[in-house]
Amino acid sequence: MSKAGFASFAALTASCLFPAVCFADAVASKLIDQRSAAQVGLERAWFGQVHMDPGADKLVSVTQQTSFDPAVTYQVFEVTTDDGRTYSYSERDRAAFGRPLGVDGAKQSAQTRLEQLTADGAKATLVERGIPHTILLAQTRRGTIHVFDAETGKTLWSRNVGRGDYPSTAAAANDKYVAMLNGLTLYVFQRADGRLVWERKVGGAPSAGPALSNDVVFVPMAGGKVEGYKLETPRDPAWSYKAAGQILVQPTVTPRSVAFATDRGWMYVSRPDNPAVRFRLEARGSIVTAPAYRFPMIYAASQDGYAYAMHETAGGTAWRFSAGMPIDQPLAAVGNAVYVSPERGGMYRLDATTGAEVWKARQANRFLAASATRVYAVDAYRRLTVVDASNGGVTGQLRTDQLDLPIVNQETDRIYLAERNGLIQCLHEIDADRPMLHISANPTEPPIKKADDALPGEEGDVPADEADPGFEPPLPADDDAPDFGAQGAAGDLFGNIGGNR
Repeated sequence: MSKAGFASFAALTASCLFPAVCFADAVASKLIDQRSAAQVGLERAWFGQVHMDPGADKLVSVTQQTSFDPAVTYQVFEVTTDDGRTYSYSERDRAAFGRPLGVDGAKQSAQTRLEQLTADGAKATLVERGIPHTILLAQTRRGTIHVFDAETGKTLWSRNVGRGDYPSTAAAANDKYVAMLNGLTLYVFQRADGRLVWERKVGGAPSAGPALSNDVVFVPMAGGKVEGYKLETPRDPAWSYKAAGQILVQPTVTPRSVAFATDRGWMYVSRPDNPAVRFRLEARGSIVTAPAYRFPMIYAASQDGYAYAMHETAGGTAWRFSAGMPIDQPLAAVGNAVYVSPERGGMYRLDATTGAEVWKARQANRFLAASATRVYAVDAYRRLTVVDASNGGVTGQLRTDQLDLPIVNQETDRIYLAERNGLIQCLHEIDADRPMLHISANPTEPPIKKADDALPGEEGDVPADEADPGFEPPLPADDDAPDFGAQGAAGDLFGNIGGNR
């Protein structure tokens, strides 16, 4: 090759590699370094990059789902001494020659450690824990869905869904399936490997992402309509329910209920398996964040400045709390605490049972996660803020200036930070190798007694069969709706709604 030809080739190669090199450098510059994290008692567990074109696409949502399915949980054996030392052995740990210990090997290792400590005069106990499987579902504007193992950062699967010029909603999952909407098409995939199970057209323009119970996928529509489709028999006619107002956030699914809220201040609580609305709560302002859940209560917040608590099956407004400012950040319910972040008003910790204020952290603006002794939040300057869980005092801050998508984690103690360019980072407390769980597969805590009457000066909950503006009883979908197969309904039903979001 001539010198001129070689020079041209070198220039072309450099021009092709330059964007990738720049992007890699940009990602590296946004990683929270371990030294800075250690100053506030944290370490970066992993980071990952969503499969996307950063020049033409952006990350728009990250959702989380934890499965207690025995097929995906793993066993951990912990030996704890009276002086606070903990020795942990997992069936996933490696033995000689890189082979997994397995359940029996991990148990035997823990038993050996217990015997050694006892022989040395220490008091120790052995506890077996089942660790559920948590995933993060990252969704881009152009319809890419990327699923991470939330504990290791490993990519489980990734795929492009539908058309990139149609709007896509946030994804949702249960123990078996993942669902998302692209345009007017609902897609359902296997949770484990991303294999497409089925797809079909829905009955209107979606207004928020879907939600999944064990049996049904719920799809909020423009105009306040909710459609439900059986996951195992999607060809069956859908049921529908018409709410008062627009549903702008994903419904919240619990083992016994489904709650969806509207911008007219109504929260509806339905059954998750045989959909029928049990009752409704009326607030005085729009509800623009998804309801939170702590067995057996559902919590909602509205732009009238109030947070509300309602029993998920019996109804009844157990309490309400006035924050004095509109609440447009998601509530978080962890243990016996509910965290409320009003507009320009700091972050409150409330007693989940009574609604009483425990403390207020003025420098915190949005809840991220919580451990046994700390609460993690974001402040007005996008700094990761460490709050003492006992009194609300700020004990440390970490710069995260480029933080775009803080993720509310009510399920474990892990801190997840995401950016529009697709970078996701996971932090946890130093040496916290196993996640602390805030949820249970079979909660056993006693139910909170519901209030006998609505609180003074408010409507409270309303039986579902009383009329309100926009109320319609559940109805089956039109029997003459177009049939659909594995590739969805024929024809383009998306109309003039298309375009990038």
